[in-house]
Amino acid sequence: MHLSCRSAVRVSAAAGTVVAMIAMSSAFGVGAAVADEAPATSTTSPSVTPTPRSGPGPVDATEAAADPTPTPTVEPSAEPSADPSDAPPTTAAPTPSADPAVPADSVPTPAAASTPPTVPTADATPAAAPAATAAGTVAVSGTATTWHTLRAVTDGWPTGTTFTYQWTLGTQVVDGATGDSYVLGASEAGNDLTVAVTGTAPDEDPTTVTSASVRVETNDGSTFTTGVRELDAAAGDTISIPIQALTGDQGGLQYGVSRTAEGPVDVGALPVGLTLSSTGVLSGSSTTARVVDFWVLARTTQQPDGAAGQHVQLRIGLAADAQMSAGVSSNDLDDTSAWTVFADGTILFNRRTDPTRPITSMVGAGITVNAGLSDRYGNTEPYAVVDNDWTSSVASDVLGKYDPGTGVGFFEPGDRVLTGRAVDGRTISFTVHVAPAEAAVAPTTPAEVPVAAGSDGPGAGASGPTQLAFTGADETGPIAWALGLLAAGAALLTARLGRRRA
Repeated sequence: MHLSCRSAVRVSAAAGTVVAMIAMSSAFGVGAAVADEAPATSTTSPSVTPTPRSGPGPVDATEAAADPTPTPTVEPSAEPSADPSDAPPTTAAPTPSADPAVPADSVPTPAAASTPPTVPTADATPAAAPAATAAGTVAVSGTATTWHTLRAVTDGWPTGTTFTYQWTLGTQVVDGATGDSYVLGASEAGNDLTVAVTGTAPDEDPTTVTSASVRVETNDGSTFTTGVRELDAAAGDTISIPIQALTGDQGGLQYGVSRTAEGPVDVGALPVGLTLSSTGVLSGSSTTARVVDFWVLARTTQQPDGAAGQHVQLRIGLAADAQMSAGVSSNDLDDTSAWTVFADGTILFNRRTDPTRPITSMVGAGITVNAGLSDRYGNTEPYAVVDNDWTSSVASDVLGKYDPGTGVGFFEPGDRVLTGRAVDGRTISFTVHVAPAEAAVAPTTPAEVPVAAGSDGPGAGASGPTQLAFTGADETGPIAWALGLLAAGAALLTARLGRRRA
């Protein structure tokens, strides 16, 4: 009985200690959160010192082996022992303190509460829309007459503003006219022109402003004329001739050459060796003497195919070293022989197999001659001819003037010298070898004198000379006259000559 009461007291004391510790933990906020966040640590209850025995005798084995750790499930007894005699005769066991000290390493330290992450929240106030670019001004600058260049000039816009442009002619937006300049063509005259500019400053919305209109007038000072501009050049000479709508700075004008006033641009309209630059300068050198017509077109950004421009006639004459020359061709329809004779005595035969063959003919036959100039490039220029511009050293030779050449008939064999005189006074001479007729038969009717090939007179069209064959002889030429002299005498010849000239 004595041992069981003492054991109950001990159990009650241990249970009271546990209850006190739990109360302290609740007071300091140590609870489920500590268990969740801190590692579990076993709590050691304070040991209860056993009460020493006062009497002799053996130690109770049960009492000595009692577990000093109280069992949490045992409820402490609040009632005193019913038997006072059971109280120990010696000093009572110490009563545990109401607030016993707890070892630092035996009580878990509450972990610091973690700070929850900050979650960004949407700004309830929307961002302000970009402001419009502060408007400046735009004006059309330049001479508002055809062929000039106008420009859009901006002012008063914020720093860093970028621009786009659009030009309008009358009420029509000009397709492709989106630059800061505009070249006026001939078709713009009589219309109003404006330009709209759209400016956009950094991080701002664009703003559009339109200029005041300008009236486009015709350019009275243009170097383009309504007629034909005539130009002269010589074969082989290098030329450089400006053919432009303006003098001085051409602005945005470009030029092209065409065969017609309406275009299109065609570089083949010029002779080989000549070109027209985009700035309107005709340059180069041509070795072909000719007259060529072409048109210079002014091209603008709005009229890339060219606007109506200048009609030009270029006359390319013989080279400066041109000399007197003569063309000689046979009147025999079965003979296509032809020669070119130069003032220095050089004679060229038209057949490459025998280029130095002398000029020959036959009694009863004849030749056609004409005179002119020729140059080192083979260009020829016939002279205007008059009566008696050719003479022969043989009196029996009959010469007849038939524009644009002279027919010569031979009635005696042998050599003779023919001399031609040009309208400027220069002369040229050459020798003709005339062979006897193989079988001279006097015809009963006037014979026809064939015309030199390449002539413009009757009978033209037969194959003939390739050089300087400018003219031919009439079909009723010198041989008919000679037969008249033989048959009827001088009087009859005079009568016939009078009738033919009439």
